[in-house]
Amino acid sequence: MKRMIVVGAMVCAAAMSSAQLNWETPSNIAARGGVVFPFDENTREAMADTPIGVGFEVFLDRPFFSDAGEASLTFDWFARGLNGDKGNITMLALNQRFYSTDPAVTPIGERSYYFVGVGMAFINVLGDTTEESFAGRIGAGKELGLHMYAEAAVTVTEDTSAGNGTSAGIYLGYRF
Repeated sequence: MKRMIVVGAMVCAAAMSSAQLNWETPSNIAARGGVVFPFDENTREAMADTPIGVGFEVFLDRPFFSDAGEASLTFDWFARGLNGDKGNITMLALNQRFYSTDPAVTPIGERSYYFVGVGMAFINVLGDTTEESFAGRIGAGKELGLHMYAEAAVTVTEDTSAGNGTSAGIYLGYRF
């Protein structure tokens, strides 16, 4: 309980300090949080009823495939709580975001997008070991203003003896 209070206080302090800044456009760093729904029954039982999902994203200077999108490196963490006990899935992926409208016409803060990504997942849900797995992400999102966005994603991993990270998540994010 103490950890939750400390984390909540840190989030409030960060939100208050960032409210004092006057940013013209979003930077290339984003953070998101939400809930994750594992598809695998054993993983779902081991991770609790509603595991949390936390993600950080660093946007790269150039897109991989198209001038109408953005490339990013993402770090995602799915857990049954903030205490770090067994029940964690960590993913590192390279992603390409494609905007559904021309970014030159639609202003930042009003765009819709979809994305795909590939990377590695580190799974520690069942048993006492952490195992690596190839992973993929696919999803869609909508900018809710200059800095806020909502996103839905499906993550697919291989089945390992440490668990299966295939899941769906719903997130609310902030682009700094």
